Amino acid sequence: REGWDNPNVFQICTLNETKSTLKKRQEIGRGLRLCVGADGHRIYDKQINILTVIANESYDDFAKSLQNEIADDCGVSFAGRVKNQAHKQAVRYRKGFMLDDNFKAIWDKIKQKTQYRVCFNTDELITAVIELIADMEEIIAPQIQANKVRLTMSGDGVESRLLAVNSQRQHYTTDNSYDGSDTDADSNAPQPMWQLPDILAYLARHTKLTRVTLMEILRQSGRIDEMLINPQVFLERLIAIIKQAQTDLMIKGIEYQKNGQIYAQRLLESLEAQPADVYASDDHFGVTDTHKTIFDNLIPLDSNTEHQFAQDCESMESVRFYFKLPNWFKISTPLGSYNPDWAVIKEEDEDVSQLYFVAETKNTGGKSATGHAVDIAKLPLPQQQKIRCGRAHFKALDNELSFKVVETVAQL
Repeated sequence: REGWDNPNVFQICTLNETKSTLKKRQEIGRGLRLCVGADGHRIYDKQINILTVIANESYDDFAKSLQNEIADDCGVSFAGRVKNQAHKQAVRYRKGFMLDDNFKAIWDKIKQKTQYRVCFNTDELITAVIELIADMEEIIAPQIQANKVRLTMSGDGVESRLLAVNSQRQHYTTDNSYDGSDTDADSNAPQPMWQLPDILAYLARHTKLTRVTLMEILRQSGRIDEMLINPQVFLERLIAIIKQAQTDLMIKGIEYQKNGQIYAQRLLESLEAQPADVYASDDHFGVTDTHKTIFDNLIPLDSNTEHQFAQDCESMESVRFYFKLPNWFKISTPLGSYNPDWAVIKEEDEDVSQLYFVAETKNTGGKSATGHAVDIAKLPLPQQQKIRCGRAHFKALDNELSFKVVETVAQL
């Protein structure tokens, strides 16, 4: 049972006969949590968050009944989650697409790789952390409550009667002054005291900051007394705040520059040699005009917004060429790799040269307050930061290529 607290549970295999319904709910519930990436952020990709239950017959029946219960209570349908092998299709790429003039024109503009560097000083980091600490929730002492009850067994069953309630709040100190005695919440007796860990070593190990910087953060925070209330909660919140401030400053001051490398030709060749599979239940777009894209039959997608975007690309005369960027087309960022959505060539006027775009498709329910097509501020913070890195990457290529975050083709 080790590892149950790990959110990255993808498979549950039951060997024993579990009788308890509560136990079954707990086991399946642990597998239903969104997984967490190496950067510590939740991953919302439905292709990754898949729980597989290998179960005996009784457990299988329970899992199905639980799905029905969730569907009744929450309106969540599990229909279509099981994929039919007979409905599987291979994504075919148009033969010779690498020789297409339109493909070569835009690929030459986006195939260059970059490397980034970040620059910020310690004073900026300390100031940013202090501002975030000011908004941190108040630390509350953990409370332990013990109820003393008397159980009476009879022919009618088991009855319980509450006899006493004993509660304690844990407190911490820098020495071992606690004598081990139990105390009541209303008692004037000393409360239990516990020794603090080496907080600077703990913070330094998790944030990679020096002890001097960490001491300055604690000194200026004005909330160091709260650490004595619940050290673990205080330290975990402080670590999260420091990492958030570090990331914000890195994104703010990030600079990309070309490193002389390009995406290898063999990666393009592998698209034809090792096509991906798409099921009828997956999001995809059926291609009709194959001359406008690199795909020969269908395009695997991630959302309805992408489906509408692909449909508009095929139907609009102003779009000369388009394709979904492969999943190996990744940009390095401080938060992990970033994979943009589309490469598009538009031609608004015959007298105007072609316009080249890399597009990220998002639907935030309307324009931003500043009039942009997509309100990026409504996206999860990691997505916002990766998009900013993507914009900086393509700006560094300096080749008349525009990076846009849009909902529709018309917004390019």
